[in-house]
Amino acid sequence: MSGAMNGLITDCAPSTLLRFEQALAKLPDGHSKGRFGGRRWSATIQRSPDGRRIWLYAEELGGRDVVSFNLYKLVAAGPMLKPCEMSSAKVTDFVLGFQPDLPDAGDRDAPSDREPNARARTGSVAPKVHPISR
Repeated sequence: MSGAMNGLITDCAPSTLLRFEQALAKLPDGHSKGRFGGRRWSATIQRSPDGRRIWLYAEELGGRDVVSFNLYKLVAAGPMLKPCEMSSAKVTDFVLGFQPDLPDAGDRDAPSDREPNARARTGSVAPKVHPISR
């Protein structure tokens, strides 16, 4: 993607836009930690209730690097990416490359059953188990 992309996402290949949107959709809402570029990162993602605005803020743990943007899904004009004080290419590289950690049973950042809707927010909903009738 072009480093000058600071508005409508039109100057990138459709396949890149599709990969960006798919990767972003897989990232969990709320706070997570993970890896990007061989380093540890902390990321927070918030999605508006109507799904038309996505906000991401991430920072390198133990470092100074930051990634931050808003993505607006406009009906008529298509997606509009608004990076915060950085290039669109940096934002795209991060979203495509960030690998969130898998939650451990003892991980304090992992959603717990005490948090309503926490499992649904992260996409880690346990399947319903139905007893077998005999």
